[in-house]
Amino acid sequence: MEQNSNGSIKAYQNNLIQSNHTNETAAYFVNLVATITYLAIIIIIGIIYNVINLSTIYKTVILHNYSNVLIANLAIVDLMTITIVLPMAISITILKTEVPSWICQAFGFLSQFLDSVSICNNAAISIDRFIAVTLPYYYQKHMTFTILKCEIVILWLIPIQIGILPLIKMKNFQLGQFEYIYRSTQCWINFRQSYNTIIALIILISMTLMLTIIITCYIFIFVVAYGKNIKNPPNIRNLKKSIRTTILIVGANIVCWIPILITCWFSFLRPQIDYPDNIDKMSSMLCYTHAAFNPVIYCTTNHILRNKLKRIANKRTAIFPAVPLRITPASSRHIERDLIFQNSIVLIDT
Repeated sequence: MEQNSNGSIKAYQNNLIQSNHTNETAAYFVNLVATITYLAIIIIIGIIYNVINLSTIYKTVILHNYSNVLIANLAIVDLMTITIVLPMAISITILKTEVPSWICQAFGFLSQFLDSVSICNNAAISIDRFIAVTLPYYYQKHMTFTILKCEIVILWLIPIQIGILPLIKMKNFQLGQFEYIYRSTQCWINFRQSYNTIIALIILISMTLMLTIIITCYIFIFVVAYGKNIKNPPNIRNLKKSIRTTILIVGANIVCWIPILITCWFSFLRPQIDYPDNIDKMSSMLCYTHAAFNPVIYCTTNHILRNKLKRIANKRTAIFPAVPLRITPASSRHIERDLIFQNSIVLIDT
């Protein structure tokens, strides 16, 4: 009798273990499919919009100005992220701890490098728009393409140095290394480890600074736009567009960068405190979204890029029609205004 009872208990325990294992396997495949689908959507959207932005800026002479070159540079960075980093992220998500070391190191470097260039480029665009709105004549006179070339070199040079440091693997100097992190299922810097202290601080401080610049600049831009438009009742429509654009840009940066910034700061300052792994996974996934958010925002808030997208969607013209630009007195004033304030939220579609 007792043997039958023990046998029943063991059978129940085995069934329970098998059931738990089955549930874990099912949950793993659901998460895997959801992650791959999510990244695939980002890749598709990002490729379409970044290619449209790059092609339109390249083909449209009126867009060959300081601000739009920065947007084109951002589109190149995001396109590289989408075509190189995200496919590697999918492979690492599938392989997990079985991922080869060289793929982990390459992904960590490229992810850190390109993400840094992207957020720095966004900060540069924010500063550019801030100066264009607050000091338009100074902007038109002093913002030359020589300055632009130097700015783009800096935007690429500083992030690549930050990305190279963990590859050297100088753990004794707390410069850290790229490694597979189970919590986020990706290869990056483990902010909980003491041997990553210096590189972690460099990354966290630079990200915090860039986000502060972006948010602060657009708040000031909105204040200036509000002050100019509120004095002129017919410009209330422009004010609404300014509000919408500000919310889009600032909101997108908050959604993409703030979650991972908070989790990284928390892991760095309180490494002994544990929290659900899904938080790290979700923040990492949201961070990748910037490669799709950036081109969509700049495409939908620029009337020339937006009109090009509409023509492509409606199939009314070729993608790159060689149609000469007709200049009327009204459009001439519009063009002159855009050359000064191109892409600033004050003058979008006014």
